[in-house]
Amino acid sequence: MSGTWETPSTLHERIKLIRKRLNLSQADFAKRLGINPAHVSRLESGKAAPSEQLLRLIVHEYDISWIWLVEGKGRMELDFAAHEARRREIDLVSFGTYLTMFYQINVFVLFVLIDDLERYAQAPPNLLPPGFPDRLKRIKEDLPFGKFLSLIDKIVANFSESESIPQSTTTKEIT
Repeated sequence: MSGTWETPSTLHERIKLIRKRLNLSQADFAKRLGINPAHVSRLESGKAAPSEQLLRLIVHEYDISWIWLVEGKGRMELDFAAHEARRREIDLVSFGTYLTMFYQINVFVLFVLIDDLERYAQAPPNLLPPGFPDRLKRIKEDLPFGKFLSLIDKIVANFSESESIPQSTTTKEIT
């Protein structure tokens, strides 16, 4: 974002400007940085000084020029489009990693459970472990399997049958 505004003269004013330009509340700004919202308030009022580690985190998290943040020189260099595109790409890569881990770990377990459940479904009730039916009812009630499956169906339906689902989705935005 390159606007024509005057660079604030103090570090605490520049931190506040970053937050305001991003349209973030102090709580949201703090959450993304992993700090307490009250600390953001103290930083912006000049009652607290940020550590170098926090400054580096702000620079990295919000694509801010280090020189602009620390010295007030040069451009702020906050490119929202590039920043958000990079964030979406990182989020999708993380999601892909979690999905792969889930699949590798849980699909095997689910197949074993299905085999066991098929055996138990054919067993006489007196051979079932104590409390077994109650545990199965709780699993069915507590775990959102239906929602999980419908979300998978929705995502898969977004792709035509001739189009394969890409291994890495970096340019297609998921809605």
